[in-house]
Amino acid sequence: VVVAVPAPQQQQHQQRRKRRQHISVRANCAVQGIVATLALLLWQVAYTLPRRSELVLAPMAEAGTTPLRALAILGSISLANVFHSVTFFVTL
Repeated sequence: VVVAVPAPQQQQHQQRRKRRQHISVRANCAVQGIVATLALLLWQVAYTLPRRSELVLAPMAEAGTTPLRALAILGSISLANVFHSVTFFVTL
């Protein structure tokens, strides 16, 4: 059985359907950021953490860097990255 839908209602239905198929730019940005963060976290836990002595601690000792100085460097990079991300997100 085919039910005829009046033209205005059909157009409204198609418009609602079209709007539901697309996510907003902000939602897209948020989803991509969350997925990237989870992928990086998984990599850090599964690969880097078990090999931290050879990948992180030994090179730090060779360079004469203390853990506090390394954290300060990483923290400043993180803050710069947050600033960049916030300014990018606000301009969307």
